[in-house]
Amino acid sequence: IIPQVSAAERTLWSIDDGTATDRLRLYLDAAENGNFETVNSGDTDGASDGAAVIAVDTVFKLAGTYTDDSVIGYVDGTASTEDTAAGIPVTDAATVSRFGDDSAAGTPFDGYLQKAKGYNVVKPAAFVAAL
Repeated sequence: IIPQVSAAERTLWSIDDGTATDRLRLYLDAAENGNFETVNSGDTDGASDGAAVIAVDTVFKLAGTYTDDSVIGYVDGTASTEDTAAGIPVTDAATVSRFGDDSAAGTPFDGYLQKAKGYNVVKPAAFVAAL
């Protein structure tokens, strides 16, 4: 739930190598769109942007899936446009998981996270939509 509109980007969750050079990230942009991105220091970054505008004081589900050449973000089960140019994102050890902030700092999430789930395999779109 987002308790207020913000004019800044806010990270809900990220997992990274301790820096912003190799990471996965779920975040809200300044226009309140749900986004999923992959950052890779040695290949093409990926982004599935603007899946949906999220209203203030509304419960929502934000998810992302990735493989080599496929990055897809979901808001409430609806997929955004797939990015097919991305390389496998995390080339270094992804050992740092962050909730409400990321390694770039200055992007705190002011809201409530009820649940977080992670899977080590890509789930089909129907599975993600039903989460």
